[in-house]
Amino acid sequence: MEVSNNVQSKRSDNSLKSIGWLFGKFGWNTRLSELDEEKILVLIMLCKEEIGDLEHEFNETYLADIWLKFKKQ
Repeated sequence: MEVSNNVQSKRSDNSLKSIGWLFGKFGWNTRLSELDEEKILVLIMLCKEEIGDLEHEFNETYLADIWLKFKKQ
C-alpha cells in the first residue's frame, strides 16, 4: 500500500511539473484567450497525456461531482 501511494504521488508530481513547464513556456501571466490554436491544442494534448487516467487516482463519483459543480457555473 505504501509503495502504491508513493508511485501515485510521484506520478502526480510529474504531471504537475509537466503542466507547470508548459505554462512557463507560454508565460504565467498569459490568459487562455491570448493563446493561439496551436498552443491550446498542445495544452489539451499534454493534459490528456498527463492526467487522462484520473479514474485510477480518484473515485469516478468524485470526478463527476466536480464536473457538475463547474459546469453549472
